Formats: sequence, C-alpha cells, structure tokens
Amino acid sequence: MKKVLLFCAGLLLFGAGCRKEEEGYRIPIYEAGPQDTGWAEASRDGEDWTATGYGLMGQSRAFLALRFVTYNEYGDQRENFGLNDIPIQTGKYLIKGDPDDHDDNFIGSAYGLFTSDGDAIIATYHNDESIEGFLELTLVDTLNKRVEGVFGICQFERHYPDE
Repeated sequence: MKKVLLFCAGLLLFGAGCRKEEEGYRIPIYEAGPQDTGWAEASRDGEDWTATGYGLMGQSRAFLALRFVTYNEYGDQRENFGLNDIPIQTGKYLIKGDPDDHDDNFIGSAYGLFTSDGDAIIATYHNDESIEGFLELTLVDTLNKRVEGVFGICQFERHYPDE
C-alpha cells in the first residue's frame, strides 16, 4: 500500500468494551504524536482524544484506509484506530463492517492497544455490529494527497484475546 498524506479533523466518538474483570478500567489518554501527516480529534469514554492520522491507498487505487495512532512519552505506539475500504470520493458511508471483509460494501473499523516498544498487541477490538457509525468525506484531493471529513460514533467489542 502507498502512503497518502492525510489531513483530517472532525468528530469521532468511540469506546472499547472491556472484559468483566476489567470493568472500571479506563484506557489512559495517550499523546497524539507528531501529527505531521494529519490528525483526528475525538471524545473517547467522555475524554478529549487526539491522534496522529495517516492514510494508505489500496493497490486498486479505488479504496483508502485511514489510521489514527497515539503514543507514549517515548514515542512508542499505544493505540491504533483504523477504518478500511473507504471509497476515494466525497460522500457519507456507514461504519459497520468487519475490518477484514473487503466485499461487504461497508467501512470496517478496528481498534488496537499496544505495549513494549509499540509492536506487541495487548488487545484488539472490532466494530460493534449493532451500532452504525458513519464517515463523511467532505474533501478528497488525490492530486495534493489530502482528505478531510467527519467521523461518527464507533463502539467496539473485544476481539482478541477472547473474553
């Protein structure tokens, strides 16, 4: 996949489900990182959340994937929120699909937590299928590699490790 410069500011509300023994545990708000390729602003579990954003263009050049990453104080990845299978044109799209199902005509989403130097996965979460979020692309400029939009509610259920 080819890297695409991304500028993205909007509203993204999301939460991640916890195992029963983790109830009451809140994922810390990590640092946004360099934001040199773009950013996202959101409310996560009622707290302000900002992340570095970047885009990846699929080989067919018909779809885009967006990633929003936070870091610890040493610059190690801690969270990675991704949206997959986004048509490269302005419009409003449902965030509902499985991140690995590229033929369901929905935008898939996933959220991951990382540890160590940012390469060890603690847990992954997939989109809660009972809640339909949305992505609205308001600007797609492939010549200047720029995308802008607004994201709606995403809620996640734990995918790995199993509960």
